[in-house]
Amino acid sequence: MALIKICGITNYNDAKLAIDLGADAIGFIFCKSKRQISPQKAKKIIDKLPIFSTTVGVFMNMKPSIVKEISDFTKIDIIQLHGNEPVATYYKIIGKKIIKRINPNNFHSAKEINNFIKNTIADAYLLDPGAGSGTGFSWEILNELKKNKFIIAGGLSPKNIEGLIQQYNPYGVDANSGLEKFPGKKDKKKLEEFIKIIRRSE
Repeated sequence: MALIKICGITNYNDAKLAIDLGADAIGFIFCKSKRQISPQKAKKIIDKLPIFSTTVGVFMNMKPSIVKEISDFTKIDIIQLHGNEPVATYYKIIGKKIIKRINPNNFHSAKEINNFIKNTIADAYLLDPGAGSGTGFSWEILNELKKNKFIIAGGLSPKNIEGLIQQYNPYGVDANSGLEKFPGKKDKKKLEEFIKIIRRSE
């Protein structure tokens, strides 16, 4: 069963809705983005969430000390590194589980991605060519990647998620812009349909 992360959360209503509908995790973006949220606002949302909710903080090329400060303050559960960060350094300083983003379009082949992962320790790997832009990539490369905890992102929506789940059965999926009314505000109908299709397709 694919894990579902709903990213780009900017308000409590969207956070609670995603969790109530069955999302496994929700993401808060702390780096530059149309959906960037302040640590103070994220903390207020997280403090009100049900106790078993899983939260992910998205960071990009920020100093480990700053990432630790924000993650400790907000009580984020998981760190997502979206830039060129040396993962091992962040593990030592932060001490939380880490998702490492990989831009598949920066590699010439699946072999190069496999080699990158071989030399990069992370708890899961996010295959995402964009940064909330809704840009997708060719899923066929998934057939050539060695079995790892891959989370797929980039242009996912109710229109294409069924094909991804049925053909490739990914470890997880991460959706953002494809489920919005406008940047930072989720569309309830799209969110409901997205999660329903995933659970029905498995």
